[in-house]
Amino acid sequence: PVQVENYLPAQQQQQQQVLLLQNDAVMTTLKTGCTSSTSIAVQVNLDNEPSLDASSQNILTSELTAPEPQLQRSMECSTQTDVAEEEEDDSEGHLFYIPLQQPSGTGGPLAAPAQQLIQGVAVKLGTEGPTGPNQRVIMRAKLVTKPPTFNRTAVVGTVQPTARGRPLVPASNHTKSDDTVDTKSDNTDALKPSATSSKIADISSGLCAQSEVDSTVDKPLAMVSAKRIDKVEKNTVPSFREQKSSVNQNALLSSSPSDVVALKLPASKGYACKPSNSTSFPSLESPTQMVEAPVFHPTEKEFQDPLEYIDRIRPVAEKFGLCRVVPPSNFKPECKVSDDMRFLAYNQYVHKMLHRWGPNVKEMMAIKKYLATQNISFNHPPWIGGMEVDLPRLYKIVQSFGGLKEVIEKKKWHRVADGMKIPKSAQDRVTKLDDIYCKYLLPYDTLSPDERQKLLDEVEKEWTEREKRATSLSSPGCSDLPEEECEGDTSDESEECIVKGRNMPLNAFYRIARNTMSMWFRQAEPPASEVEQEFWRHVTLRQSHVCVHSGSIDSSGWGYGFPCSKNSPFARHPWNLKVLTNNSGSILRSIGPIMGVTVPTLHVGMVFTTCCWYRDPHGLPWVEYLHTGANKIWYGIPDEYSSVFRSALTKLIPRYCKNKTIWLPSDTAMVPPPMLVKHGVSLCHTVQEPGQFILVFPRAFTSSICTGYLVSESVYFAQPSWLNTAEQVFRDIQNSCEPSMFSLERLLFSISTDGRTNVEVLKQVLPMVLQIRQEELDYRKQLYALGLKTSERLPLPEVNIKRRKARQAREEEGDYECEICRANLFVSLVTNSHEEGVYCLPHAIELLTKKRHHLKYCKLMYTYDQAELNELIQKLQERIEAKSQRKSQGKHSSTSQKP
Repeated sequence: PVQVENYLPAQQQQQQQVLLLQNDAVMTTLKTGCTSSTSIAVQVNLDNEPSLDASSQNILTSELTAPEPQLQRSMECSTQTDVAEEEEDDSEGHLFYIPLQQPSGTGGPLAAPAQQLIQGVAVKLGTEGPTGPNQRVIMRAKLVTKPPTFNRTAVVGTVQPTARGRPLVPASNHTKSDDTVDTKSDNTDALKPSATSSKIADISSGLCAQSEVDSTVDKPLAMVSAKRIDKVEKNTVPSFREQKSSVNQNALLSSSPSDVVALKLPASKGYACKPSNSTSFPSLESPTQMVEAPVFHPTEKEFQDPLEYIDRIRPVAEKFGLCRVVPPSNFKPECKVSDDMRFLAYNQYVHKMLHRWGPNVKEMMAIKKYLATQNISFNHPPWIGGMEVDLPRLYKIVQSFGGLKEVIEKKKWHRVADGMKIPKSAQDRVTKLDDIYCKYLLPYDTLSPDERQKLLDEVEKEWTEREKRATSLSSPGCSDLPEEECEGDTSDESEECIVKGRNMPLNAFYRIARNTMSMWFRQAEPPASEVEQEFWRHVTLRQSHVCVHSGSIDSSGWGYGFPCSKNSPFARHPWNLKVLTNNSGSILRSIGPIMGVTVPTLHVGMVFTTCCWYRDPHGLPWVEYLHTGANKIWYGIPDEYSSVFRSALTKLIPRYCKNKTIWLPSDTAMVPPPMLVKHGVSLCHTVQEPGQFILVFPRAFTSSICTGYLVSESVYFAQPSWLNTAEQVFRDIQNSCEPSMFSLERLLFSISTDGRTNVEVLKQVLPMVLQIRQEELDYRKQLYALGLKTSERLPLPEVNIKRRKARQAREEEGDYECEICRANLFVSLVTNSHEEGVYCLPHAIELLTKKRHHLKYCKLMYTYDQAELNELIQKLQERIEAKSQRKSQGKHSSTSQKP
């Protein structure tokens, strides 16, 4: 142990040392301009109230206690630690003890209320980051009243398999499929995560600290009753709210955080319109309005066959584009998920969903541009509690408090955090804000007003020029330009409102969802109408940086979503989406399991998670079931209004409307309903509750907004009538150079060879298969005439679903896509080893016509030769004849038995 003499003999010297460390860190940042540093973050708490568990602190802190009974004060300072924002866990390290020389007397500032003297400093050292020269050393220091016992403390922060509290329901220790937890929910009660307290041993009995982190370990998917959840929440949530300091509350946030810093945004009124209750959807000649979508309540008898019931309600519901189905009260299937299952989360920027450019984005681009001149990398905004920090707002709030120096000297960082609306459950929010400001905003803060305005004008000019170029490339005349020029520069994520994010487990996703809800709403479960207004306010004003997350998970991996176990009474229920996809009325069942098509997809969302305006390019209907969580708001526009909708969006957001048949790409835009109504578009609206279905009809445009954390599941289906438009639909997909989820040829061939297919469907398929054979043979003859005589057989995919496991749908990588039109190739294709490309036959003919020297690199690959195509058609015709005879014989025998 190292003896430290005269260590912090007085409170004033403590504060001076803290400020000295802060100033040294700032000067180091200004001199070097580096993005990393090894300096220390120090937090000094001057209060007399006992604190909570110290192990929740996640960064280096040093806390001092002084007897001030009238006022609890907190001074938090930090330096450039460059801690990985994504990491929320403490690092394991070594514990040291430094005894302190005691000051004379017993009434000094280091004395506890019980006249106990501070004996020394308990210091824990650890490392962060990969081993190497960039690895950082982290230190946590606490003043203690007696030497600690050197026991390793458990880690608090995220739920880990090795440090997880005991679940409320039995769960396997395995991380594979056995680690899932079956969850049940009522039709109206949302399944909320349970909370289990983490018991952490203190370094010593005299060690105390104030924690701003909820020390509970969240189990987002444990099966608990609503009463049990409410009890847990009432017992845990106030535990950290009661830690609020007793500083003059009137001087702090008496109402909303925005009031303190005079940055309050306009009220959330007028950004959404109230739907009218109408039994019919407005016609094109009627005044435009938003109406409520129809809601159906089938009886238990009607609920036996989903596709039959859909056919029954179709005449009414299809006119709205979508409808809501409320199952009978006894339909309560469990949802199987695991809090350890990982998936790729997508970042959704709500403030960029209507227009990519706005006040917040403008200043963010200015900050990023200036940081680049200082050689400071800025790949993405920093995180606190898993949420992206709004840097422009942080800068404005700090300036409203008098600047960085004033915030540090007057100890206002906690008020800055409240003004940022960062919930207290976000770990170390105050100290991290200080660190983030010094790293990303201090260089920008040093600019004069004129320099800052000049920088803003520069980014505005750059964006305007880029938009002009992009608009000209998306104009109708662009179709005459080369394809490379028409594509433009779309690699910049600033031009997208939804981008790929981080890979994370479900428990981490839930924690972010909880923090995001706390940031924007006082209530844990705000009304759907309130969330709707707030969402459209952010979309319209674009004054705040709002980033939320979404995720889609293949349900076939470990049987997630609807139950598939034989022990479950709902494993074979017709409305179980894993069963519905194999309904005899759906022709898609013949193609077998295809991820995202016939294999249901699990969706997770949080407040403001959005599905932008979109319609399925295949023209397929689909159904989505809300398993658990918050409500989901839906908007729908029927196919009848598609041309009016296109005209409106072309005027409102011409930059993102393509000059193609499939003119609106997915993940592109959200347009407020009042704006659509004003431009002549009628739409429907409904709020889906847990335990309810949403049916989306073919070619309908839809969008949705999550009002909180939720889990839902969806799947496609197709009735025989869909075949009437299938050929035109896939032709439009190919001409628009959009990818398709499956090959039409593969579907038709699968239907032809499926013994379960009825004769009426076979008769529909026959002329389509004949057309495929004719076109295929003609293209092959043209290629042969061009000199392509090298060929090779492709393995025929197994279509017998009884012999295939569902997991194969996830692992299958046998799909080929044309380099030019992105068509899904099944019957044949041409490979080019020189360019390492794959082409459909028509585009292969174009290639070899223009570049004959590529002939030696090309090869024809096929799954069916001419004889096999002829045999397929012959067997199809024989099957039609045989089934027709059996059908006529059945009718004859039934009529002969009648009296």
